[in-house]
Amino acid sequence: EGMASAGEIKLSDIKVLGAKRVSKFPFLLSTELYPEWYFSASKIIPNELKAEIARALLAINRNDPAAKAGQYIGWINPVDATPIEELLKKLKAGPYRVTHSGLLNEFIAQYSYRLMAIFIAILALSGAFFYVTKLNRRFTQTQAKLKAEIANRERAEHALTSLAQQSLEFTKEELFFKLCLTELAQLFGVKYAFIGLFADADKSRIKTYAIWSGEGFVDNFEYALAGTPCQDVLNLNLELIESGAAQKYPEDVMLSDMGIESYFGAPLVSAEGAMMGLVSVFDTKPMHPAKDLRAVLKIFANRIAMEIQRKCEEEALQGMAEQLSYQASHDVLTNLLNRREFEVRTKAAWISAKNQHKQHALCYLDLDRFKEVNDTYGHQAGDALLIQISTALSAVVRGSDTLARLGGDEFGVLLLDCPLERAREIAQKLLEAVTQFRFQHAGHELQVGVSIGVAAIGPDCLDMHTLFQAADSSCYQAKGLGRNCIHIHGDKVAGSGEA
Repeated sequence: EGMASAGEIKLSDIKVLGAKRVSKFPFLLSTELYPEWYFSASKIIPNELKAEIARALLAINRNDPAAKAGQYIGWINPVDATPIEELLKKLKAGPYRVTHSGLLNEFIAQYSYRLMAIFIAILALSGAFFYVTKLNRRFTQTQAKLKAEIANRERAEHALTSLAQQSLEFTKEELFFKLCLTELAQLFGVKYAFIGLFADADKSRIKTYAIWSGEGFVDNFEYALAGTPCQDVLNLNLELIESGAAQKYPEDVMLSDMGIESYFGAPLVSAEGAMMGLVSVFDTKPMHPAKDLRAVLKIFANRIAMEIQRKCEEEALQGMAEQLSYQASHDVLTNLLNRREFEVRTKAAWISAKNQHKQHALCYLDLDRFKEVNDTYGHQAGDALLIQISTALSAVVRGSDTLARLGGDEFGVLLLDCPLERAREIAQKLLEAVTQFRFQHAGHELQVGVSIGVAAIGPDCLDMHTLFQAADSSCYQAKGLGRNCIHIHGDKVAGSGEA
């Protein structure tokens, strides 16, 4: 209390056991107990020890120096321990001290409802945790599937976009088909891809149109359809073999040799519904394409089929155009150039003669006694004669010369870069080729002759009409000299070439 009044401690921090107040004494009092008494009353201390402590306490002499020094005056062993027992209970001291198990039991007893609530909350939280974890796992799986689907769609969109761009940029190039195969190989993650078309009329064989082998394009080849997955694709019995392709088709030696494990194909069908071939992708490992990717192969197949059909039609039209162009410039019977084309080439020679001072020559040939063959043996014999005569004349002219049938039994020869004297020599060879020719028909051997007029094409040649008129008149003069002759325009004396 002195320390408290001095402010050194607080009395509220001190617990006084059995506090009493005496009017004549200014300080707080407790029971007249020796401070260690409660040990003697503790149930956990053996009775022998408690008795010994009690005797020691009672044996202290009031006048003992130790008692005086400790001011142990008036301390007694209590007759009634009830107040002390109650105090010990309240303070949970001595025999009433709290052990770990007792504390736990008292804690449980005091907070049972709260503990139950906490336990239920923990269960609820645990259930919620596991439920959220399960949902999160499902979400993660769904997210992974969604990412895979998005990736597949992006790959499909890229492939289709590339297909559209190829359609715009490469429709007239073989590059279109090659780019289609590389896109498909990348889309499905495979090593091989090819386009194949029917190689025969009975559709029993396929010839590859383009083949991608992982590192580049390889040479095309032809193979039989029987016993191959390609046959089932074309029969609309099969699309996809995810694994074991070589085992399912033991007759297909190529699948076995290449170690093919998976195969995916689609037929190429024309706009009219005709089967043209197929496009396929295959690999040495299993293939599990998503459903949305499978449709992409059919889209590519349809586009490839359209392009192949367009290409075939374009080639057919080109062939027709070439044929029409050929027919427009050639004689139908002899396949020699016709008059129209001959005049075009002669005009070009005439222009070069005038502008570049070149020397050319024009020969005009008219068969002798051809009308007799035609009238006697018929037009069919006459046509056969003209065809064979054309072959004989073609063997004489040079590679730079132009031989044409001008009509009926008339022929023309344009000799380029040919002086007049050289033209005379070539004309003589033409005459000899016809004279020596013998035509066999119906057991008869027939002979015809030819009259040849030659006109020079030089810088002084006035025009095309004058040039053809000169050659024609020279041929007419050769006939007047007795036929089977050559007459050079400008010669005053005709040279006989009678055989």
